[in-house]
Formats: sequence, C-alpha cells, structure tokens
Amino acid sequence: MRRKMRGASGSLRTALLQTSSTHSLAHFRVLSSPQIQTRRSPSIWQLYSLLGEDRIWEVVGCFYERVFQDEEQPDFRDAFVQISGIEHHIATQASYWVDAMGGGRKYHGSDYRLHFHHTHNAEKVMNAAGAQRWMFHMRLALREYDPTFRAIDPRISGCILDFLATKMKGYSPRFLDF
Repeated sequence: MRRKMRGASGSLRTALLQTSSTHSLAHFRVLSSPQIQTRRSPSIWQLYSLLGEDRIWEVVGCFYERVFQDEEQPDFRDAFVQISGIEHHIATQASYWVDAMGGGRKYHGSDYRLHFHHTHNAEKVMNAAGAQRWMFHMRLALREYDPTFRAIDPRISGCILDFLATKMKGYSPRFLDF
C-alpha cells in the first residue's frame, strides 16, 4: 500500500507501508532500507520524532545562554537583551523549532511576523556580522549536544545546520559566507 504524506516544506513524500494479513492499522510498518537511512539526512520535519520537545528546548536554551553571556561582542548580546528577557527568546525560538521540526503548530507567529520582528526589532544583528555571531553561538550549542545527537542519529547536527543555512539564505544573500 502506498500513502503520500506532506512534509513541512510542502513537498510530497511517499512512504511504503506494509500490512499484515489482518490489514489493521496496528500492523502497519514503514519499510526502509538501512543504506538509504545512512546516506540521506533526515528531513527537518522528522527531527521532532528523534529529539522530542524537551531536547529541542534544551538546545535552544543552551544557545541563548551563550548569547546572553557574550562578553566578546556586547552589542550583539545587548540587541537581544533590549528586545526581551532570555525566557522570551527561548520560548519563541523553541516553539519555532518544534513547529518546523514536526511537533505540531507551536509557533505563534508567521512569516510576516518573523520578517517584521527581524526588520524592526532586531535590525542591529540582521547583517553579516550578526549572522556570523549568531552561527558562532549556535555551532557551540550544537557541538555541546552533538554526543547526544550522535547517540540518537549521527545526521541530526548536519540536518539542523542545513536548516539554519537555508533560513540564513532566506534573510539575506550577505549571510551566505557564515
């Protein structure tokens, strides 16, 4: 039996499902090839099922702790501090990630709201230098969690970095060399 599923990106994915002789839903299982699993990175919308909401919040929290403790580039840190406290940033970013990673509609914003926020509230860091610093802290946070990710699936960090690279490219071509 074939079933088409939509991923977060809107592209169609086809999952092959095999049923037992009873044909009940409880007996469906997804067929997969170990070779395919080791070659292809999971899609961003699959990460929620691998990481869970708590782990996503932990990674985002680790990132923002680094941002809020940034003594090397206080202007970068202060751009976030002036907008709101660390709890607000963690909650907003984690909700966005949970939503994007397949955990259901958690993010209360939209593309318009995100663009408005980045244009009007975060303009001090929405440039190549800000993108560099943002990715510096994110890479450190991901590196801290990499042993946990590798124990689950060694492709998780790469998948998150690909997702972030796509988002950075969407904000500005100036960010391409981060």
